[in-house]
Amino acid sequence: MGLPQHLGEPYHSQVNLSECPLRVKSRIISVDVGPQYRLRLKELGVRPGADFFSVNRAAFGGVVINIAGTRIAVDRRSARNIAVEQLQDYAA
Repeated sequence: MGLPQHLGEPYHSQVNLSECPLRVKSRIISVDVGPQYRLRLKELGVRPGADFFSVNRAAFGGVVINIAGTRIAVDRRSARNIAVEQLQDYAA
């Protein structure tokens, strides 16, 4: 059994973007996509350290995320290769 977290410390749970629940504040950890997509995603704000929340999921696995007020659609393949951590206040 692990040590309990102190109140006020964030709880971190790592998943890929395609598994991230809707409307939960999260942070991008890594973006492991091909070089032809990496630059464009960075230009849109999809880069390690960026905070966001998922807004919607498409029928074929794509995800719409909100980064700093801007909605960005990410295709299924890219979403599976973007590691994120969920940020939640510890409240048990």
